[in-house]
Amino acid sequence: MLHSLRTPCHNADMNATPAASSARPLELPQGFVPALMASLCASVSISVASGSYHPLAVFFVAATLAILGWQFSAALWPRRQTAPWPRAMLIAAFLGLLVFAGIALHDDVLMYAIRPWRLGRTAQVASLLLLASYIPEITGWRTVSSRLRTARFAAFAVATLLAGVDAIYASPAPRIDVWTLQTQSAIALEHGQNPYTHVATHDTDRGTFLVPFVYPPTQALLSLAGHLLGGDVRFTLLIAMLIAGFCLRSIARRAGWPLLSFVEDAPTLYLWLSPKLFFILEQAWVDPIQLALFAMTIRAHLARRPLLTAALLGLTVSSKQSMLWLIPLGAVLLEFRARQWIGAVVAGAAAAIPFALWDFAALRHAVIDFELSLPPRADALTINAWAANVAHIAIPGAVGTVLAAVLTGVGTWALRRRGVFGLGIASATIYLFFFAFNKWAFANYYFFVLGLAALAASTSFYARAVPALEIVLAPSETEASTIIAPTR
Repeated sequence: MLHSLRTPCHNADMNATPAASSARPLELPQGFVPALMASLCASVSISVASGSYHPLAVFFVAATLAILGWQFSAALWPRRQTAPWPRAMLIAAFLGLLVFAGIALHDDVLMYAIRPWRLGRTAQVASLLLLASYIPEITGWRTVSSRLRTARFAAFAVATLLAGVDAIYASPAPRIDVWTLQTQSAIALEHGQNPYTHVATHDTDRGTFLVPFVYPPTQALLSLAGHLLGGDVRFTLLIAMLIAGFCLRSIARRAGWPLLSFVEDAPTLYLWLSPKLFFILEQAWVDPIQLALFAMTIRAHLARRPLLTAALLGLTVSSKQSMLWLIPLGAVLLEFRARQWIGAVVAGAAAAIPFALWDFAALRHAVIDFELSLPPRADALTINAWAANVAHIAIPGAVGTVLAAVLTGVGTWALRRRGVFGLGIASATIYLFFFAFNKWAFANYYFFVLGLAALAASTSFYARAVPALEIVLAPSETEASTIIAPTR
């Protein structure tokens, strides 16, 4: 007789109970832990010298390149769906977070603090204690209830929020052009002035030239929101960090796998516990916004909200110049229809049109011409800088652009049926190669990569295609019963 029929429940909005998790062998997607290890290497690379050039930092960039390159190739020619030795893989992912904790506790974190970062240090210790609570589950001793896993994740979120708020108040005026430009832009907009004509400051490193407000209009409006709501543009970035973390967890949970609580939390923890998270916040680098918008795009797609997905992708692309690679990659892999293409264009252009009409020449100079005129940096954390400093070889900055273009073309074509899984691993790989072989890249660039790698870990749960069915004979006391189960 037909004893059971089991098929995977993808994209279902369901959460496995601990009982469900323990009723079957532990399984992890093939790409889950490698993506987290790529996030780990990218995090360590910017922890060595705060995102500037250092031979050891370049080593970890190279390690990240190797891992993501391998995973991108594996996505093109998948051989197996689940990872071998899942318990060992899980322990490795947990040890990676302990590495984060050790680095963070011995790192100064904030560069321009005017008082001790007490709440932040308390949050770091609290996070370490929360991490210890996963050990019984990871070792297979016992699982936890749904209520406890939700409370623990909420505790991580609160710790991140409090540490972030304290970082902003402990370092209220960082001496970096990024924060100055965003703050001046918000004040200009508040008084009805055009930031592209009224805002400029000396560059942080040498102070030899004036930097205009270099961000697109979408970012100008988001910075204004943080300024109006919290009195500091960095509140927008802190909210973006939290949103990105919630999306990473939600994406993994929606896949329908019976997940241990550590597995569903791990991608978020690799973001929130990254040692330089609050350094990025202090410096006011805007990359958490692009990460949050992109994670929201994937989450909206999984929720089957096509117009919202399109609008969020349009906002993502319009929020920073380097997001252009996501136009073909995101639209094709998420299978946009004509109406979604139109929605993405409208959402992306909505913020830019008023500023273009206001003063197009000023907008073009700040957002395009100035960026293209910047020279290579010997202190950049790139393969190019390493080749120049060590081997005295000049690698053109265009190499990164060419590599990104090739990978985007390959990913868009070869992964077009792989959905959010293909989008996750392809975006992380493309941006890593784009930054690592460009004329400059610093902490914020690799922060974006580490976030994309964590996002790839979340999307790895969608790599499994709908499997074929195999018939297994199950003997009983009276007759052989047929179990139809999915092959993996």
